[in-house]
Amino acid sequence: GVDVAVASRVTLPRGTKSVLLKAVASDVEAKVSVAGGLNLVAGDNSVVVTITAPDGVTVATYGLTLYVTPPSSDKSLKSFKINGLTVVDAGTVTVPALTTSVNVEASTNDPEASVVVAGRTGLLEGVNTVTVTVTAADLSTRTYTVTVRVLSLSSDNSLKSLKVNGLDYTTGTINVAYGTQTVEVVAVPNDESAISAVFGNTGLRTGSNQITVRTTAAN
Repeated sequence: GVDVAVASRVTLPRGTKSVLLKAVASDVEAKVSVAGGLNLVAGDNSVVVTITAPDGVTVATYGLTLYVTPPSSDKSLKSFKINGLTVVDAGTVTVPALTTSVNVEASTNDPEASVVVAGRTGLLEGVNTVTVTVTAADLSTRTYTVTVRVLSLSSDNSLKSLKVNGLDYTTGTINVAYGTQTVEVVAVPNDESAISAVFGNTGLRTGSNQITVRTTAAN
């Protein structure tokens, strides 16, 4: 339905497979034949219009080029996040100890491109690789890689504070009133993942009693 000039180049949307061509000769008695316009491919496609005059001898040939826009090669990402944090190709993300998977969000600038994510699950302590492979509409690919480092469990078994009956304890002997059978011992590790256990703070007897605080590190 669009008029075009002879020998012109017409640009068509990508994916166009055929067009309806209609050529009209100046002489209504002339014969017109059109070759082309079907089974179009990406890029240039030739159309030939042949007009035969009423005398059956005189022939004129006209050419036309139909350019079908090729599929996009755009493999860029509009957004790339791991666990909600924006990341870049060849970047590094650090996650807490015992993390076994991360959430990966990757969207492309070209809606016709597709995304495949690999390596986001089955994470181990140390260095892990997450990849996002983008396939463009023209089937070309690009892979984005991010290093995900899972922290090691801490070996810190030190104490931040130690209190006996509400008083800070550092070293030495604590004297309590005669008849005391129980003291309150509160041990707070420096590492929140460590666990402290108290032994011997009950069933106290007159004289010396030993209280033990055992702190187990996360690892």
